[in-house]
Amino acid sequence: MARHSSARFQDRNIRDMPTYLRNLTGLIVLTTQIFVMANETCDLEETVLQVSLKEAAPFSMQVAGKWQGISIDLWKEVERKLTQNSNASRYQGYESIEDVLNSVKYDQENNVIAIGAITVTAARELELNFTHPYFQTTLGVAVTKDIDSNLDILIGALTSSKFWYAVSVLFGTLLIVGFLIWLAERLSVGSDFRSTTKGIGDGFWWSAVTMTTVGYGDKTPRSLVGRAIALVWMFLSIIAVASLTGTIASSFTIERLSVISELDDLRNKQVVTVGLTNGQSAASLFLFDQGLKFRSVPTLTDAFSHLIEGNADAIVYDTPVLKYHIASEQLYESNISLLPIEYQPANYAFAISESNPCLENINRAILETLESPKWQMKLKTL
Repeated sequence: MARHSSARFQDRNIRDMPTYLRNLTGLIVLTTQIFVMANETCDLEETVLQVSLKEAAPFSMQVAGKWQGISIDLWKEVERKLTQNSNASRYQGYESIEDVLNSVKYDQENNVIAIGAITVTAARELELNFTHPYFQTTLGVAVTKDIDSNLDILIGALTSSKFWYAVSVLFGTLLIVGFLIWLAERLSVGSDFRSTTKGIGDGFWWSAVTMTTVGYGDKTPRSLVGRAIALVWMFLSIIAVASLTGTIASSFTIERLSVISELDDLRNKQVVTVGLTNGQSAASLFLFDQGLKFRSVPTLTDAFSHLIEGNADAIVYDTPVLKYHIASEQLYESNISLLPIEYQPANYAFAISESNPCLENINRAILETLESPKWQMKLKTL
């Protein structure tokens, strides 16, 4: 109550001031704001920035002790545009993306910028500022290639429950059709189907021969009803053969390939991703939101090792990073494949503290660089 009374008193005092005093007060406030803004202008010429990053080839990687990659090249170009010097920054590597982002989050001097394969998320935006995106990415799924022999694949297909279910259905259908043709033909004059129960076997033989289009001609329906059944079965048998062929092909495919064609297929798989345990990486957040069980490992090398050793069924991580590592390592290229499915489109960007006044300057330099034909070609190769 006292606070509201004090505010009303101050407002009344301001209104009671002479006009020249109110104008003078306003001038002092405006001058103070201009002075504060002047102190917050971006001046990278006098600042040695710390560039925080972690290894995530091809965007950031250490080669012979030096940092290289797409994001480093982009930052050097931005730095050159803003300071006329592309080597003024000090690079600091971290083990995890969480540590990289924390270095920016707790930056009190506005002299830290995080670069690399940093995905922009709503949660991160609450604590940091992000530059204009420089690359569009997705989450990909990597699995092991099949290395079983053809004999193993054949045995696996022929012993699968799906295959034997199809065979059982087909056998039952042949028996039913054979029984129907026997009923129609058993009393016909000159019938090829014996009137005794052995005639059911004759009917079964005829239905199998008709289905496979062999057509021995040793048994032929003679009655009108029998020929009607035969005509219907001729057309239905085409569908039956096609279904059996599809089932056999499907059984072979299941044995040869890892059957992951959509998100639900990951629910019964052992999934790994990269990041700190219970971390906040974009991949782990996506998997958590989808209700999928997963394990986090510190590095992508650890994830690949789990996959090759059979301790994981799939890796879910940034598609361009997975693609680069699989293509650049002979061991990975021989044993691991990237599935043609992608999830969660997102953007890579640089991160700076919310109080850093250089955001607009950096954004303009990034856009100028990205619009150049050289960078358009470089990004298309990823």
